[in-house]
Amino acid sequence: MSNTSITRRSVLTGAVALVAGTAVTVSAPLPVKAWSFDVGQLVSHADQPMLAVVVSRVRSSKGREIIGVRRLADVQVIDLMILAESLVCVPIHEAEAVLAAEAAWRAL
Repeated sequence: MSNTSITRRSVLTGAVALVAGTAVTVSAPLPVKAWSFDVGQLVSHADQPMLAVVVSRVRSSKGREIIGVRRLADVQVIDLMILAESLVCVPIHEAEAVLAAEAAWRAL
């Protein structure tokens, strides 16, 4: 393979092509999606009891929601980042039942 030297002329030609829009087509922006959970909302894991409160939300480069949660139980690791698909909403009146179920789960 031969080495291609980058010259000032080639850089300027590329910049002009970009400005003119001949080299690159700009796609439409991605639609804004609503979040699955609000910050401060109580959530639990879909497969096992884990009462937590949502503290942050971000989207991955592929558009998947990553939810930062803080667990309310007395455990070693309290802050987690979990995919939104793995979480379910917990109504406030069921929070104590979920905490009791989590304690029973850890006692196994």
